[in-house]
Amino acid sequence: MKLVFPTGLDIIEQQETLSSNTLFHFTNGVDYLEGIIKNGIIPRYSFEDLSMYKWYRDGQNTVPQIGIPMACLCDIPLSKVKYHLSWYGEYGIGIDKKWGMSRGICPILYTDHLSSTTLSVINALEAYKQLLYEEMLKEGDKQYLNLLNALESLMFLSKPYEGPFEHVGKKISVKNFYDEREWRFIPDLIAAKLKRIIFSSDEGMRLELKDASNALLEKNALLEKEEDIPKLRLPVNPLNIKYIIVRGEEDVV
Repeated sequence: MKLVFPTGLDIIEQQETLSSNTLFHFTNGVDYLEGIIKNGIIPRYSFEDLSMYKWYRDGQNTVPQIGIPMACLCDIPLSKVKYHLSWYGEYGIGIDKKWGMSRGICPILYTDHLSSTTLSVINALEAYKQLLYEEMLKEGDKQYLNLLNALESLMFLSKPYEGPFEHVGKKISVKNFYDEREWRFIPDLIAAKLKRIIFSSDEGMRLELKDASNALLEKNALLEKEEDIPKLRLPVNPLNIKYIIVRGEEDVV
């Protein structure tokens, strides 16, 4: 395509951006929104498909499902969030992106089972297993825990490019997750004394995820030391809130 401009005019190049200066977090009810404004964004356990890494196995050598504590946000301009709202709720909060980055929120890595990124992670996991086999690492010691935590943190900050999806009773056979431009806050599992949950089947998975999330809420409510708060949640300061989104005028006080 060729663009022809009239002569004698100054041309100012304007860069079109697909990103926003705001990170949005959505929820399904005004009560949850009020809780976020009052207490901050508290992670909840979410099921994630990490099967491309071929790492977690059960007794039958099948790939189980993983529950991870996380808070999910998106980097989508406000003018383009309508479809996102249809999946994740009509209430939300928009926070300053730079503030979020200073709190450890980061964009996730989208990949698939054939990508070089996935193969690199698999190779790192295989090298880790070899170190255990050669007894250069011992389960339970500090070096073992730090390396395992680093590898799992990388996996927990990734997601398939596309795949089946279900949320609050809505299902879709193939969803393009890349369009969500997701950012995550995941607590340091060791520092926060949390764990990932491994499910061998769908049976009881939702109930266990709900129980784990409720336990995490209770743990947040019992925090006494100010320095412990950033380990478990994102305490939102009113100065860092750029938008509050509600379903309709009836929700505006």
